[in-house]
Amino acid sequence: MTRLAKTHEDYWKSRVRRRAYRGGDGLLREVATWQVSLGHAGQHRWINLDTANKDEAARKARDLWLKLKTQGWDAVKPDRERI
Repeated sequence: MTRLAKTHEDYWKSRVRRRAYRGGDGLLREVATWQVSLGHAGQHRWINLDTANKDEAARKARDLWLKLKTQGWDAVKPDRERI
């Protein structure tokens, strides 16, 4: 099996996730949008990709990863988030 490069969109399709949490009533709820875990400079963060479309999420994840590797965390963090 050929291994895909991280710059390939299909690489990220298997790495995006819909995370889940347990609500106050004890029921498990799945987040509607895709998220990806990215790591750089000793830090790992879950980033919300703001889309329910997996193909679009994979594209966004790849683009964020490239931006993170070239520009660092400050370039990819949402305005509301402190890293």
